[in-house]
Amino acid sequence: MAHSEQLRKIVLTYLAKGNTQQEAANTYSVSISSIKRWKKSQRESGTVAIQARQCTPYKIDTNKLQAYIKSHPDAYLQEIAAHFGVTDSGICKAFKTLKYHAKKKSTLYLERDEAKRCEFFIAWADARAYYCYG
Repeated sequence: MAHSEQLRKIVLTYLAKGNTQQEAANTYSVSISSIKRWKKSQRESGTVAIQARQCTPYKIDTNKLQAYIKSHPDAYLQEIAAHFGVTDSGICKAFKTLKYHAKKKSTLYLERDEAKRCEFFIAWADARAYYCYG
């Protein structure tokens, strides 16, 4: 949790009176690195106010993602991430929430000829029995 602006000002006035950063840190139970940041902030911006965080939207619109996937079914993960301006891991997480699997389903099992497979396995078993058991 961030220290209040009032505490920051008190610590900096304590330092202005000639006390060291170590003394201020011990007196007010703050870290020296915090004091250094506050001094830098006061020097650069003239204030020690708590800065608002720069938040960028981090969620991907699922409708737009689904539409993009339908229109670009062969797009790589990097291409999708670049399109939405996020990282690859962000796209992976969005895929998980959508329960979307990037792996393509194989259709080879539908194209097999069972008769040829049976002939092959019979020939293989005969050859194995001949060479292994003589």
